[in-house]
Amino acid sequence: MIAYQTWLFILCGLMLTPWTIQAQSGIPNRGAGGNNSSPTFDEQFEEDTLDVKYFYQNSPRVVYSFDDTLLTHFHEFDISRLDGPTYLNLGIPGSPLRALIAAPGAYTGFSVGLDSYKPYYIDDHNFRFYESKKAITRVFYTKGQSQNDGVLRTSFGRSFKDRIRLSLDYNRYTNFGIYSRQAGRNTNLGVGIGYESKNQRLLIFASHYSNIFTQQHNGGITTDTLFTADFSEERTTIPTYLANAATRDDHKSLKINTYYQLFGRDSIKRDGGLWMQYVFRADNHYFKFSDTGLTAESADYYGSLITDSRGMRNFVEHRRIVNDISLNLGNVQNRVLKTGLRNIINNINQEPIQSKITEWKLYGDAKWNFADRLLLNSQAELNINRENASFWLVALLILILGRPDT
Repeated sequence: MIAYQTWLFILCGLMLTPWTIQAQSGIPNRGAGGNNSSPTFDEQFEEDTLDVKYFYQNSPRVVYSFDDTLLTHFHEFDISRLDGPTYLNLGIPGSPLRALIAAPGAYTGFSVGLDSYKPYYIDDHNFRFYESKKAITRVFYTKGQSQNDGVLRTSFGRSFKDRIRLSLDYNRYTNFGIYSRQAGRNTNLGVGIGYESKNQRLLIFASHYSNIFTQQHNGGITTDTLFTADFSEERTTIPTYLANAATRDDHKSLKINTYYQLFGRDSIKRDGGLWMQYVFRADNHYFKFSDTGLTAESADYYGSLITDSRGMRNFVEHRRIVNDISLNLGNVQNRVLKTGLRNIINNINQEPIQSKITEWKLYGDAKWNFADRLLLNSQAELNINRENASFWLVALLILILGRPDT
């Protein structure tokens, strides 16, 4: 009986094989004659009406094309690769980050060093201005470990009459954690307005950034002998060292960025000529950690760090005013020279210690293309502050051995 069924199955398969091959061979081929009975495709496609360009205010001459299709970019969220490098993290959205491979900072002078949340920031490096006759809206959402955890990103851009642009970015990271006292919430907001004069020689940008991070801390679990029931039911009842510790990292910025074409081309958006840039920026950044409900477990956790019976508290506030003026010569594609002077006034409040640091920096950028064979990119910065004189220099030299057009 089994042999009879086997031969019957093979016979049916052989009978269907020619039909299968014929159906597959009927797929039309571009430029080749096919079977008259084969289906045909309508190749008269309508042109895509979405023509959107965007740029960043630090480089308004470099314009990118906006793509809203998965054919060119596979959209995914990876918490370990938010800003290029690979980061170490706690594996949950919005958790503090640290670069897997340490690299020196591209600046000189004073820095508070509170950069664990910086890859999440909305700032000049990722805040876009759009060139479009239509309003642009983007929405992105991904769920975290539970239904209550997730990441929401929204962007909006619109151009108005009189050459005015409006951009809005909003990010929200929500995380309730695995154990008790692990909840965190990050809120990032960017709002910007751009104006272009009628003769296209003046560009003005006004932007505001708000990056707020709140995180609870539990110090870890005190015992691992209570895992007897289902973990999803008992995870929030496992005792932890800390019951009231929390962190708030708040960074707000206001920026005015102005470009003016002095000589050369008629438009600031075209290559070439000499143009001036002036930047005013005010930052207010404060960090606070507190634990006002000390218990026997938390006292054992902090140890000798407890200096006040009322609890633990660490507060740092950094207020900064930046004035920056520079001259730019050349075009984006071949040769660009930029030199400028930057003044930074730092006010640091550590309760009760307060200090002030004033910095003056000379800086320059150079980009040179020698006959499409040798490319040179270099940046330099000299801090002439008497309390902390230092310099920073980096250069990249690219030699093209093959044909430049390949």
